[in-house]
Amino acid sequence: MAELNNLAEKSGGQARHGLSWWRQEGKDGKWEGKTISQGGSDWAGRLRHGWAAVSVAYAALRPIAECGLILVLAFGASVRAAETNDVSELRHTFSAGINLTRGNSETMQANVSYTASFGDDNTGSARAGTEGNYARSLVSSNEETTVENVRFFASGRRMLSGRWGVGGNAAAFYDSVARIDYRFTVGIGAAFFVVKTDRSSLVLEAGPSYIWEEVADRRDDYLAARFSERFEHKFGTNGRVWQWAEHMPKSRDFTDYLANAEAGIESAMSSRLRLRVVFQEKYDSSPGSGMKHNDLALIAGISVSL
Repeated sequence: MAELNNLAEKSGGQARHGLSWWRQEGKDGKWEGKTISQGGSDWAGRLRHGWAAVSVAYAALRPIAECGLILVLAFGASVRAAETNDVSELRHTFSAGINLTRGNSETMQANVSYTASFGDDNTGSARAGTEGNYARSLVSSNEETTVENVRFFASGRRMLSGRWGVGGNAAAFYDSVARIDYRFTVGIGAAFFVVKTDRSSLVLEAGPSYIWEEVADRRDDYLAARFSERFEHKFGTNGRVWQWAEHMPKSRDFTDYLANAEAGIESAMSSRLRLRVVFQEKYDSSPGSGMKHNDLALIAGISVSL
């Protein structure tokens, strides 16, 4: 019995030492709090020893867990979609991508998006969704958020004839790095299909929009014109390429404008799972003080059709 007590006391001391080191590491930015006191019974010592071991294992396996989480979500969504043969008129698409580095520097970049759509180009269509991007870096104990933005969007179009249609759109955008506290856009317009086949389409849109925004602690609202175009080509059922751009100058000064563009490609891995690469650019001719005019993003990830 005495030997067991000595062993328990020794284990408790090692546990207290390990837990103290773990909490001390946290003071550099990851955790806050005081080291647990050195006292306690044998069972408390063994409990602290086990908790310290779990914390060290978590720190070692965290990069794998972060990457694995995205893969599990994508795989689970694809399995759920494959379990049903019913094709709903409402189509759902979930996309996710992540990039991790560990070593002398630690970086994490993540992109998540969701889109719901229905209809077609013959009678009318509507789509809505959200997209978020986040990135941080940790070099020499200096942690910095380099990307943090989120966008909500919705649009609809009603066809009046084979090539002409009318519609509306709305969007909300937030970007902490670019100091955009909010930017709301609402607009209506006319649409014309220059190209309209089973595999390819090119549509032009034009109309007025109204914008409310707060950029670099400066609020503004104004009427703007909106010109946009979207091209898409499908390679059978195996993939597609698309390109989209919009230009929104202020009605009182056409040299002051916002512009957004996107180009992407998707390739099928299965009937519902796809690989995708997307290039995005956002341009502001009058950014906040000290901010650059444009933001570029190259995103690679997995897309799941539900």
